[in-house]
Amino acid sequence: MTARDIPLLTPDGVPASLADYTGPTLVVQLVRYFGCLPCQVYLRALDRHAAGIAAMGARPLAVGGSADHQARWLHDSGVAMPLLLDPEQRLRDWVGFGDLTARQILAPRGLRRYAAAVLSGVPIR
Repeated sequence: MTARDIPLLTPDGVPASLADYTGPTLVVQLVRYFGCLPCQVYLRALDRHAAGIAAMGARPLAVGGSADHQARWLHDSGVAMPLLLDPEQRLRDWVGFGDLTARQILAPRGLRRYAAAVLSGVPIR
């Protein structure tokens, strides 16, 4: 199985895969879940740069493990790039991303990113 064949879902539960997004090169951003505040800040920034990315022959797409309601909320609040769900984390496993350890989650760098996300004024859901 290739990454293109891994079964994913749209936030509305429609089956999808990376193969459905043919054409320009995809920039695939993996997030643990769409409710992660630093991830939301990053996805909004990536989406704002979609035109510049398209000018280079690529387009962004994000894949998260869960939180379909948060993916729909991000879309409804202005994130236009495709947001896909991978509830079984198959894509993360395929690329070799493991689960974060407690030490990684509580690392000063990660805590600073959460603080920056909260202070950025991004709506929290």
